[in-house]
Amino acid sequence: TKFINPSVTATLRRNGSVTSNLVVNITSSAPDELSAPTTVTIPAGQASATVSVSPVNDSAIETLETAIATISSNAAYVIAGSGGNTATVSLADNDTATV
Repeated sequence: TKFINPSVTATLRRNGSVTSNLVVNITSSAPDELSAPTTVTIPAGQASATVSVSPVNDSAIETLETAIATISSNAAYVIAGSGGNTATVSLADNDTATV
């Protein structure tokens, strides 16, 4: 089992026209460890949308792990800023060994 409080929420913001939906593509560096949606839609008329990522529950006893959620490139949008397309999450295990 992993624990990240138990989920993390981020806000995706867009600049410019809000006349139509904007679909943003997301990948996880460790989909078996961190559950993230593959797309997030910023609705027409809105300048932002929130996205939540959660740990994937398992029974393995593991050390601290890191997973990265990344906004993937797409012709529909430009990713602004240096490093502005990633979020790093540390995953701590809440399972204990039995003796």
